[in-house]
Amino acid sequence: MRTAVPVALALLLGACSSLTPIPIQSTDMCFRCGRPIADVKLGAEMIDSGGHVFKFRTPGCLAQFVQVQKPAGVRGLFVTDFSTGKLVRAESALYVRVEVDPQTRELDYRAFRSVNAAVAAGKENKSSAIDWSAVLVQARSASMSN
Repeated sequence: MRTAVPVALALLLGACSSLTPIPIQSTDMCFRCGRPIADVKLGAEMIDSGGHVFKFRTPGCLAQFVQVQKPAGVRGLFVTDFSTGKLVRAESALYVRVEVDPQTRELDYRAFRSVNAAVAAGKENKSSAIDWSAVLVQARSASMSN
């Protein structure tokens, strides 16, 4: 009985401290640019220390926000795995720059949890897969030129 209480308490605290992203809907608006999240397979989100969820249209929009605003108390950054539609940690994905809007020729990133899927998407889009830190560097460069 003495060991059951600490184990139960540890499990309870672990469950409470886990960070669960909220699925992105096509009716959500981007926190940074205010545009609708038209393609949920490109969506991203940030969860702050208060548990508030901020949704973004693309991984690039999230990276721009993080680089320009430098938000305090960030508990997690998530992106949608383009292959599965599931939210994954931004740091654990690879990114391929693609044209996300053929009308405007806007470029942004598709996120992939699988290295093989990222490499295949890179070949298909004549691009290379990069990691989250490289996306942040490119966002920093873009914000400095604006």
